[in-house]
Amino acid sequence: MKRLNFASITAQKRRLLGHFDSARHQKTETDMNTFARIIAETLQLRELYVAQTLALIDEGCTVPFISRYRKEKTGGMDEVQIGQIADWNSKLQELAKRKQTIVKTITEQGKMTGELQRRIDQCWNATEIEDLYLPYRPKRRTRAQVAREKGLEPLATILMLQREHDIRGCAICQGWIGRRGGIGWSQGHYRRDGQ
Repeated sequence: MKRLNFASITAQKRRLLGHFDSARHQKTETDMNTFARIIAETLQLRELYVAQTLALIDEGCTVPFISRYRKEKTGGMDEVQIGQIADWNSKLQELAKRKQTIVKTITEQGKMTGELQRRIDQCWNATEIEDLYLPYRPKRRTRAQVAREKGLEPLATILMLQREHDIRGCAICQGWIGRRGGIGWSQGHYRRDGQ
């Protein structure tokens, strides 16, 4: 009976599956090197062994398999260290996705500068990334903000002050009632135009 080794099985899987799912395995060589450097500094391990361990994890190898059968590539790391590398790898992947979302959002707003892009690219701390993003984070729009955008703030001021008790006050209100994009009057109830 022919014995298959793990490397040939992995190669066969790749050929059968074609290219890896691009969303899951979108890391570039630069990301891999950056991740290896960050993890090696954080866990105080040799960068070469961390990079080789990340490559094995990226190929789909499990932590127990790597610690038992790939000791030469990991420098003899145990399961705990390899597990920590895997955990840090997933955290950094999530942070990289978050950074892409932040860059996309700021760019769509037209507020991206070269300095801000550089600071986001160099930062690998989740708290610092969110602090950089805070001034650019889209704010939630309240109903009051929507009404102000439609020019209804003066009407709200008149209604809150309740100083107008005559027909002149109603005439002022007529400028807002029934206006396109404003509010309308139907059977004694306010409604939005077009509804």
